This record gives sequence, structure tokens and C-alpha cells, in this order.
Amino acid sequence: MRFVNIKLTRESIQKLHEDSVNLKIAALRAPINLWHSSSFESPCAAHAAIDDYCRINIGAFSSIAVARIGNVKIGRYASIADEVRIGANEHPTDRLTISRIPHVPTMHNWNKTLPEPQATHVEKNPFAYTEACKITEIGNDVWIGYRAYIKAGVKIGDGAVVAAHAVVTKDVAPYSVVAGTPAKTIRMRFPQNIIDDLLELQWWRYSVYDMFTAPLDNIEKSIEKIREMINLGQIDPYIGRTYTAQELAEIGD
Repeated sequence: MRFVNIKLTRESIQKLHEDSVNLKIAALRAPINLWHSSSFESPCAAHAAIDDYCRINIGAFSSIAVARIGNVKIGRYASIADEVRIGANEHPTDRLTISRIPHVPTMHNWNKTLPEPQATHVEKNPFAYTEACKITEIGNDVWIGYRAYIKAGVKIGDGAVVAAHAVVTKDVAPYSVVAGTPAKTIRMRFPQNIIDDLLELQWWRYSVYDMFTAPLDNIEKSIEKIREMINLGQIDPYIGRTYTAQELAEIGD
């Protein structure tokens, strides 16, 4: 497995910000191991605690408050509130024990309490549990409210809204609003024809700052104007500086 050890200092994080990279990733100040394909597209802000030994991908213009995340792909323009939990470990319910010890025998270094050769034997012979923490996918322009819980492995579609305190256990459709425990759809943000237009337009491929000549407070007119701007070549797709786990590790060295 290819994990990369990262430890950014306060100074290196500040330098990234000053160089207009605008990466706010305070969670990476402490040593953390991320999967080699993890990435952060600037600008983005991630104040969340990030689980060790996981994969994280965060798109440009996404803002994550003091949440906790692990094994997640987050699109552009996502807004994630305080105390949200994404990607918590699942436990097997159809085995002898729901404990993680059989598939993570080294957790808390408890195997070190065993005599040799037993300690080494259990470390090298875990009972694999591939369902432990699937990749969760958060689409573009998604809003996740305060203290929502997102089960590992679900997909939240573009433009969706997850209400505060919701417990999401199943996939969420694009532009739907879900709430409750377990979360259910309470309404759609727009009529289906508008949703279809937005999904076709994929406006998040661009910088919203280039769209301020469009009436952004009117959804129908926004779509019409942005489509015209794209067709006339008046705006170009946004290409943010993307930092990989390996690049961040080298910055921290």
C-alpha cells in the first residue's frame, strides 16, 4: 500500500496561502499518512480533522469547517459545516465479533501485549474486511449542515443539500434536500427541467468569479447567461493548482 507521510509546519501552510495557492489545511500540521492519490485543488479550505491512513480528494472552492473526514472525494464548491462526520469505519455484524481487532490487529498496538511469536503472527494474518471504509463521494456544490453523519460509501449528488443532524445511509440524488434519521428526501431544490439544465451545464467546471456578469440571484436567467458565455468562449474552464500528497510531504520536509 502506498501511503505518504505528511507534516506541514505552520510556516509552510502560511507560505502556501501567501503564494496565492490559498490552501487552508490546518489538519495536516500533525503527522498524517494519506494515500498517494490524495489531492487538494486550490483554492480550498479544510479545517477538518482528517483520518490517518485514508484517501482525501478536495476540489477547488470547497470549504470544510471543523468536521471529521476520511476516505472521501469532495467536488468543487462544497460547503461542509462544523461537526460533520464523513467516512467513519464500519464494523462487521456477521462475524464472531464486531470489534476491529481481527481486521486491524495492530490497532492501539494491543498486539504488542502478546508474547512472541504470537504478536507477529496476528499482525501478519489479519482477517480482511473490505467493507470497513469505502470511498464516500460528495458531488459539486453540495451543502452539508451542522452535525450531519454521512455513512462511508454513499454518493451525494451534485447540488444536494443535507440538513443539520441528518444521518445519511443511502445515496442522495442531485439537487435533492434530505433530512432526518435516516435521511429522506423532503423536496427538490428546483423543478426537474432546471435540474436537467444544471447537470448538463456543469457550471462548476468554471470559476464562479467569472460569472458575476450573470444574474446569479435568478436561476433561470443564470443558466441562460452562463450557457451563452460558454458558447461564445467568454469564459474558460477553471484549472486550479492541485497538490498531491507527495508534493505536500516534500513541502513539509
